[in-house]
Amino acid sequence: KVAKTNPDYYSSMGMTAEAVANEFNITREEQDKFAFSSHQKAINAIKNGYFKEGIVPINVEEIFVDEKGTMVAQDIILALLVQNLPAKKENVVYELTCSKIVPETITKSGKVPIISKVGHTMIQQVMQKKKAILGGERSGHYFFRENFFADSGDIALLQILSLLSKTGRKLSELTAPLKKYYDSQQAFATQNKEATIKKVLEEFQNEKAKE
Repeated sequence: KVAKTNPDYYSSMGMTAEAVANEFNITREEQDKFAFSSHQKAINAIKNGYFKEGIVPINVEEIFVDEKGTMVAQDIILALLVQNLPAKKENVVYELTCSKIVPETITKSGKVPIISKVGHTMIQQVMQKKKAILGGERSGHYFFRENFFADSGDIALLQILSLLSKTGRKLSELTAPLKKYYDSQQAFATQNKEATIKKVLEEFQNEKAKE
């Protein structure tokens, strides 16, 4: 019964989307529709004035919605978590699909950016090897050394609330300077990277191409 109403729950317990689909006879499209519906309800709650700041937990993930009802990208939240770290040199792990703003923020904060392959296991292994204080991925999982290198939505939530309290600024004000790069919100596969990049640049020839 729980799986039928919240299939994402089982994904957080270690089951893949495909396993959930097979076990509970629910398609991946239905799972995605459920997740989107949950997120949209949270956004509508913010827009209707139920909360001044919206922070909506989905499993162990954290979905952050600012006071304007805008969902904040998870890698932007990772950059904010970096800003709330103690002022000392530490290693911070991020994965390769994160925005360039993440390693830039890590470096600017006096920390050492360390890139990892995508996935819980990969990030945790790199964090343990490098004794990193923080790690994160675009799926909304944030890993903390103080939590035995495991991910915790609760710690992420408290850290963001701490940053809001210390700065006295709204979430949208904190995230605005970090939204300097285009974000497709998607990952793409191509057989000819150079040709694909060339075509994209041709389509957006009026835009300044950045590395």
